[in-house]
Amino acid sequence: MEQRQSACPLDCPDACSLTVTVDGGRVVEVNGDRRGPLTDGFVCGKVRKIADHLYGADRVLHPTIGGERVSWDAALDHIAARLTEIRDRFGGAAILPYHYGGSNGWLTEGALATRFFRRVRASILDRTYC
Repeated sequence: MEQRQSACPLDCPDACSLTVTVDGGRVVEVNGDRRGPLTDGFVCGKVRKIADHLYGADRVLHPTIGGERVSWDAALDHIAARLTEIRDRFGGAAILPYHYGGSNGWLTEGALATRFFRRVRASILDRTYC
């Protein structure tokens, strides 16, 4: 086993420094390290358990449409066709851009998803920030 220094893969404003224990190329443990004075060794529960997300049995490996396994390209084509159909038939306002920005920070919040939904003239979801 070896320990590697890393940074949090999420885009929250803290930019936590991490110590990652790797065994045979697989992440086995993630802890905060003290390189970052802002977080000083803290790591949130989401990141501490990231190995469960990387290797967990419930992770999505293949897309499905109607229960049938399809390629990623076919799934994206299906989604794009459906959104185009809705926009053409009912207008962009019929598309509600619900997305969750839980760990988003300066890099991703208001980026690609927001630009996409503005481009199709989707409805504007009233978002309350705490």
